Amino acid sequence: MAEESIPLLRSRRRPHPPEPHGLSSSQLSKVPLPFRLRGTVIVRAWWQIILVTIYSTGVVFLDKEVDGISMKFSKAIIEILGVVVGLLLAFRTNTAYER
Repeated sequence: MAEESIPLLRSRRRPHPPEPHGLSSSQLSKVPLPFRLRGTVIVRAWWQIILVTIYSTGVVFLDKEVDGISMKFSKAIIEILGVVVGLLLAFRTNTAYER
C-alpha cells in the first residue's frame, strides 16, 4: 500500500519555503532564545505570573516579618505533594504522546 493512500501518514502541513538568504529567522534574531516572547504563552499569562509572584511574596513576608505567624509544614506533606505533581506531569506527558 502506498504512503499516499493512507491519510494518517500524509502530512497536512505545507513545508516552509526556504529563506532567500539561506538563514532561518532564528539564526537572524539578535535576541537570545530564552528571552523571545513571540509564540509563547507568556504573553497571554503574564498577569497570572505577576499575581502568583505578589501572592508568594506576601506569604513569605508574613512568615518572616510578622510576629505570631509561623508557617510550618511537615516533611510528609511536601513529599506527598511532590509525588502527586510528578504523577500529574507523567500523565500529561503520556496523554500528549498518545495524540
